[in-house]
Amino acid sequence: MATECFKIEWTGYYTVDEAHSQPEARKLGLYAVYKADFGEKTLLYIGKATGIGTRLNHYRQTLQKFFPPEELKELQIYIGVLTSLDGESVDQKQLKNIESLFINVYKPERNGESTKKGYKGRSALVVSIGEIGKFKMLTAHDKKLRRLIKDAIVSDYDLWG
Repeated sequence: MATECFKIEWTGYYTVDEAHSQPEARKLGLYAVYKADFGEKTLLYIGKATGIGTRLNHYRQTLQKFFPPEELKELQIYIGVLTSLDGESVDQKQLKNIESLFINVYKPERNGESTKKGYKGRSALVVSIGEIGKFKMLTAHDKKLRRLIKDAIVSDYDLWG
């Protein structure tokens, strides 16, 4: 099975009120919700959407029910626009697989247990660029693939170092 390769360009941090109106929020991708405590950021939630801004606007209304206003101000949103490295458009199944991959690798506190049962999607490699926060530059579920890439990068540095 071939590995699908994607790029996700992260922007942020935005407040809950700002996030849904950002230009990149009109696109398909992921969003990540962080809580800032004394300068330390904790990843709370990862979600997906074909129209991130619309989803974030609904999510904002939900958050207002569960967080007092002073805590809501501490939440910070990242927006990640997802594209395929081969230039093809990203479909719903691929988007769901990438969301599942990120949830299972980074284990946000507030994603439900049903989304943390282990990644069963297609083999995928995601290159994160921009304001990547707590995410790694490369995310892949396949341990052999991660090891190959790491070894190749280390070897390359050894050659040029």
